[in-house]
Amino acid sequence: MTNTSSGSSYSVAKRRSDDPKISVVICTWNRAAMLERALKSLSEMDAEATDWELIIVDNNCTDETSHLLSTFAERLPLQVVNEPRPGLAVARNRGLQAASGDWVILTDDDVRVSRNWISAYANAFEKWPEAAYFGGPITPEFESTPPPWVEQCGPLVDGLLVKLDFGPSERILEHSELPWGPSMAVKASVLKRHGFDERFGLVGSEAVRGEETFVLRAIRDEGHQGVWVPGAAVDHWIPNSRLTEESVQEYYHGAGRAIVRGYDFNNQKLGFKYRLAAQFGPVVGNTLSWIGELLTRQPAMRTRIRTAVCEGIRDELAAMNQKASH
Repeated sequence: MTNTSSGSSYSVAKRRSDDPKISVVICTWNRAAMLERALKSLSEMDAEATDWELIIVDNNCTDETSHLLSTFAERLPLQVVNEPRPGLAVARNRGLQAASGDWVILTDDDVRVSRNWISAYANAFEKWPEAAYFGGPITPEFESTPPPWVEQCGPLVDGLLVKLDFGPSERILEHSELPWGPSMAVKASVLKRHGFDERFGLVGSEAVRGEETFVLRAIRDEGHQGVWVPGAAVDHWIPNSRLTEESVQEYYHGAGRAIVRGYDFNNQKLGFKYRLAAQFGPVVGNTLSWIGELLTRQPAMRTRIRTAVCEGIRDELAAMNQKASH
């Protein structure tokens, strides 16, 4: 079957009974301009030999998203579902409910997928039938030249930049290697059994990420194998606004809060080093940051990042203790 619109087309190849079906899930909230880039790249993929569906979860958008999606309705195998409750984890769970595929591939509304993105995953599913999760490279696409501290901080800011690369070879992932949301795939039956914990995930300005990391850890710890798929690459947009001091502070404060929620998620007691960091880390970190600025006349971003994490741990512990006391 082939549908066409404005010279573009998508094709679903005649499938054998044992061919897997793939569900691609994207959640979006008021980012129509970004989403258009993502949809355009998906419409340009080499996907003719792949049976797939694209599920867009509209997380209560109030911008031009609905109109935009209508322009792609005949260019992509598109299904739009609405989720009025705010939050990325909530929206991803809604996408899982709608997915009919044997495999679920997650990506974001601010990426551009490579031309062979979905075919690389489809080939990997066939090559590694025992594996339950897969991931591909994520390369930052900067709006403009990033500030010097980005390079100076190195891997410390990979999370902020959503930068991931485990090398050029397709292989079994090591225990410590987990895919990230902009390019990850999971066997549908496994992912639906777990779902995404809705205590995590972006909710408006609430920046406590990590819902995909915690579900993948749970899947891995059940004994499932993961596979690295270097051909399933995406470019991830990094606007200048993400690299402001305020945004960096917000991101790593959320990372600290996620650490505490992660221990609670696993019914574990928060480790002594984290409690110590929560108590003394912000004071020490702010002092070191001030000294660094005084000596170098440049922001001591490494120290500021670690301070923000400590402050996030402290604030989340305080919130949990307050909740427990009521």
